[in-house]
Amino acid sequence: MAIQVYVGNLSPQTTQGAIRRLFQSYGYITSVHLMADNAGRPCGFAFVTMDTYGAGKAITALHKKEVDGQNITVHIRLV
Repeated sequence: MAIQVYVGNLSPQTTQGAIRRLFQSYGYITSVHLMADNAGRPCGFAFVTMDTYGAGKAITALHKKEVDGQNITVHIRLV
């Protein structure tokens, strides 16, 4: 089963590839969506869809971790 993880407080320099590399050691990733505004500027957050077990490990390991000079927030996306 897959679950979406919210990743917030991202630096404008953080890329989709960097997010994928950060999460890939915790489990299988289905998709990474780095959100941008209509002008293509990063919004500072992303959604990572991955397996449930991997998501739990990633949240525990990465929440408040420094990435590109920012302490990111990582938690389950609540709909």
